[in-house]
Amino acid sequence: MTDIITNLRPLQDGQYKIRSCHLINGNVVYLRARAPNANAGVDVTSNPQAATVWFLSYFPNLASYRIWQHGSNNVLDAPRETENVTVWACPDAPVNWQQWAIRTHVNTNVAAGHPDRVQGYSLTPLSATYCVLTAPTTPVAEHVNQFVKSLPATPGGGDLQMNQLWVIERA
Repeated sequence: MTDIITNLRPLQDGQYKIRSCHLINGNVVYLRARAPNANAGVDVTSNPQAATVWFLSYFPNLASYRIWQHGSNNVLDAPRETENVTVWACPDAPVNWQQWAIRTHVNTNVAAGHPDRVQGYSLTPLSATYCVLTAPTTPVAEHVNQFVKSLPATPGGGDLQMNQLWVIERA
């Protein structure tokens, strides 16, 4: 059983790499902005050296994070239209759709303090609070432009798919 821990600020401000809890062909895949310092789609890569370093900064007035592409003025930008679900790295603008709620998901069948208790984090754009950041599920090498998407979560937030959970680790 998976539960969500309500923690408005699970992560400290700083540099992180973000990887999917879902393995593609047995490979760990990391979140990557396709181009530095330009509007670019966000996809995944199995090469940790090619992974984008993201800077997470908490905004208490919105109880959410702005996620910058480290070394640029780009932020993780959620779609605002329902027909376009691709997530982009775009120039920072003072708008709420560029804010992300981050929730910790735990396995309540695992004892507190055990390293397997935390299953991952879900990232929810404030522009569509019923959606979560979702990784592709098929091999990256087989498809060109296989972008990360913002897709609807399970109602109530429980039982997310593994490709909707992320590991956020210090870079």
